[in-house]
Amino acid sequence: MAIIDERTNLDNPAYGPIDRTIEAFLGKRPVYLVPPFWELDRIVLTWETETIATYSGYTDLLYVQGPQ
Repeated sequence: MAIIDERTNLDNPAYGPIDRTIEAFLGKRPVYLVPPFWELDRIVLTWETETIATYSGYTDLLYVQGPQ
């Protein structure tokens, strides 16, 4: 399983933008994303996702299933 957030890209610049990070893991392991609020709408339009609720007060996860 891969859980990706904006820190993943900052700590591993080789991944590049968040979309390239998703592509690096997709098909190899389940991809869960903690979406930055400024990218949420674009991510949901670009990728087929399922919202996974977390604890109250925490950001929901997105399970990325593939491209739209």
